[in-house]
Amino acid sequence: MSNKKAKKADFKTMGNALGAGQLLYKKFIKEYGNILCPFIHQQLFGRQYFLADQDDMEKFEKAGGNSDSTKCVRVVGNAARWTTEILLDKGVIEV
Repeated sequence: MSNKKAKKADFKTMGNALGAGQLLYKKFIKEYGNILCPFIHQQLFGRQYFLADQDDMEKFEKAGGNSDSTKCVRVVGNAARWTTEILLDKGVIEV
């Protein structure tokens, strides 16, 4: 959206979206202390992984990064659940 194409209704929609994003942000901060993977890695694994590096990616996988349901899989699951809850609470989606 550009300021030349914006309509009043667009600002309301944008404000609602920003509010939803802030709620999700706050949930991440409360649960993990951060929203960025390297810092969440530090909390979950005791170290940060640089996933673009093949050696670090292998170490991440061996540590259970994508298979251990208490680590990154849980983080992604929480993000999906929180997003759905926020959208339901705001009436954006219905079940």
